[in-house]
Amino acid sequence: EDASQTINITDAFLDLIAGAVIIGDAATGPITIAVDNNLTQNKNLTFVSGSTISVTGFGAGPAITTTAGGTVTMTNAGTLTIGAVGDMSLDGAFIQNGAGTVSTAGDITTTNDNISFATAVTLTGPVALNTSAGIGTITFSSTVNGGYSLGLTAGTGNVSMAGDVGGITPLTSFTVNSATLVDLQKVTTANSIAVTGGTIDLNSTSYVSNTAGSITFTGPVNLAASPTVASHNGNVTFTSTVLDTVINTNTLTVNADNGTVTFSGAVGSALLYPNTLTVTAKDTLFSSTAQVGTGGLKVTGVGNSTTTLTDDITSAGDVTMDDNVTLQATSSLTPAPLLRPCALPALLMPI
Repeated sequence: EDASQTINITDAFLDLIAGAVIIGDAATGPITIAVDNNLTQNKNLTFVSGSTISVTGFGAGPAITTTAGGTVTMTNAGTLTIGAVGDMSLDGAFIQNGAGTVSTAGDITTTNDNISFATAVTLTGPVALNTSAGIGTITFSSTVNGGYSLGLTAGTGNVSMAGDVGGITPLTSFTVNSATLVDLQKVTTANSIAVTGGTIDLNSTSYVSNTAGSITFTGPVNLAASPTVASHNGNVTFTSTVLDTVINTNTLTVNADNGTVTFSGAVGSALLYPNTLTVTAKDTLFSSTAQVGTGGLKVTGVGNSTTTLTDDITSAGDVTMDDNVTLQATSSLTPAPLLRPCALPALLMPI
């Protein structure tokens, strides 16, 4: 082989090969895929290069289509580049397992099969990854950066982000449309963060929208660390429960500035309550119970603000609210047994 020469992979070339196809090895030079025509194959495709791999795409339609359970594996020593017309529609899994990084603007769709990236990913355009409605899991084993949107749909599979998202270059938005379990490290965007999952694990310290984008967690949230959720004037919504993973250990800080913070589900439980809850917002709504540990609960209002309580608030530490407080008829400020009394400076009449 001459590693200085580029191998151009065409559909007609692959049609001549029966069974699974492996193109290249560690000594192979650059590989380009779907230059002259897009690929449609009914077999597993593996591309190995000691240099770069590029999926360029040709005209309309996915650059790579597989049927009959065909997987696509990219083993890249150099950069794997997936262009804006390098989309893939696969009846099997997509696997990037080389040591080289990934630069992508292409969408990938599978039929309930996994999508995985082993190394750092840079977005060079909007990217949507979709494993359909079944059990396909989406895994990023390293970081994701780039000033574009990333949308993930995993059906009943999982979404695993092992590295920070937007830590160097914030994404414009980060969306998880569906998953059974969502594991997140730090997430930073210019605009919105929207995560939907059967369980959402916040495993790091920072979930930030830099320019007034909303932040929404749709599904139960577990605090596996002590995160700050900051929207810079956007609304922040937790649609379900927020629980600590170890009783009275982690803290949750929510900063919406002029936005509204809504807790639709219970914050804490008898066995899994956070140590501290701190909220800064124009308005704050507790639609269910809230129970916190020795660090207490503090709500700081921005401007003429209101905190609305619709159920019991209990704390093992001080409770401080410096804005107007509205108590709905079913709410109670009576602390649970053995918990310290709540100190609320300004109360409105119950509604």
